[in-house]
Amino acid sequence: SKFRFVHDKVHQAVYEMMPEKQRRERHVAFGLVLSSQALNNGNDDLLFIAVGQINRGGPGAVSNPLQKTMIASLNMNVGTKAVSLSDFASALDYFKHGILFLNQNHWENQYALSNELYGAAAEAACEINDPQLVMTFSDQLLSNSKSLEDRLNAMYIVVKSFRRAMLFQESKKFASNMLELLGEELPRPMGDSQLISDIRTMHGVISELSDDSFLNLKRAHDKKQIFIV
Repeated sequence: SKFRFVHDKVHQAVYEMMPEKQRRERHVAFGLVLSSQALNNGNDDLLFIAVGQINRGGPGAVSNPLQKTMIASLNMNVGTKAVSLSDFASALDYFKHGILFLNQNHWENQYALSNELYGAAAEAACEINDPQLVMTFSDQLLSNSKSLEDRLNAMYIVVKSFRRAMLFQESKKFASNMLELLGEELPRPMGDSQLISDIRTMHGVISELSDDSFLNLKRAHDKKQIFIV
């Protein structure tokens, strides 16, 4: 008879004998070592693996607030990389984990990172066409936004999500709220005589522009006007 020592089974048995807390701490420790190597070497593949290990450990395995912030930022980093690969489901998972690693009172003490993570999560949820999840993240953004621009960004994601889900009435309602926030009147009905006159005037102005003149028009930088458009 022949006998063979099955190493992976031994490793698995030792792993399963560990207390749950110790397992989670090992995943985090291992992931942090790998993430340091990945960042130093510019190895994105290794970075994905590293952050996956950290997330497997979870926020309960990390007590240091600074370390939690670093891990939240790592999730923002790899989530953004996943978006660039059009892997929105994975990106959303990273953003959600990043949110879990945020410290208490993060909207007060980590506003920029919180706004980034919740905004990115809402965008990723929009890309996978989950308007309910978009609202979950956007509600947090709208409740805690510190600027009109941040508030409008959140509302824009909601409008875009509703349109993709063909929820046109909901989309129209949010778009109207955005215009009101900007101090603009609601769009006039298409039969409005003044609107027709304004459209004809604008058409005449644009028609007189050469192609070069049109392409060389000054780029808009006023964020309020960009949002209105």
